[in-house]
Amino acid sequence: MRPTARSTYRMIKTEKMVSALPVFSEHGFPSVARDLLREPGLLHPEEKEPLIPRPNPEAVIHLADNLRKIIFPGYLEAGPPDPDTRQKKLDLEIQGLYSIFIKQIRLSFPHECRLRGRLCNVCRDRSHEQASAFIRSLPVTQTLIYKDIQAAYEGDPAAKSHIEIILSYPGLPAITLYRLAHTLHTLGIPLLPRMITEYANATILGGETIIGARSVIGGNVWLTESVPPDTKVLLNRPDLIYLKN
Repeated sequence: MRPTARSTYRMIKTEKMVSALPVFSEHGFPSVARDLLREPGLLHPEEKEPLIPRPNPEAVIHLADNLRKIIFPGYLEAGPPDPDTRQKKLDLEIQGLYSIFIKQIRLSFPHECRLRGRLCNVCRDRSHEQASAFIRSLPVTQTLIYKDIQAAYEGDPAAKSHIEIILSYPGLPAITLYRLAHTLHTLGIPLLPRMITEYANATILGGETIIGARSVIGGNVWLTESVPPDTKVLLNRPDLIYLKN
């Protein structure tokens, strides 16, 4: 079978790409590591300076995923049937998250302080206090989220049960993480709230619905599109809500 002009072009292009690959030492790739560590030509002044401590994205994702399990104990993973054992297990999980939160909160402040021209340890010294306040707020946040579940049950004729909403509705994990991030924001913690909400937006909502910064979402509102920053969405019309018989 004779090669066509297109297949010939592909072969030539492939050969050029292969021949263009650099030759590395058989002992490793030191030049690649050296090139990757070069200062990138970013435009923001703060980013041109040597890297300063900042939160670990993998640790923040771990926090977000485990916070959802704590908010819905026994729903998102199998747990021990005995109530006392469940409580001890949950307490250990909370203690573990508390330790991770302290570290990530402490790492979030150098970046913010550098942007604001502050170079001190006052904010970082509050990490224990802020982590404790956040952990203590979890029952209150859980109550709000359970109200969200009830609203979804009453507003969606297709919803058969609360458990179905918890296990299958993609909007609920997003709302859960947004509420948790809002608590972090109200505690004055930088970076972490944005990282958690963007994780929810990218992995759960798929980038389809975005709630802009400083927006206010009122009661009895069902969002179907993005909300620009500094927008107030207020609606109180019970006739728009489907109620179960």
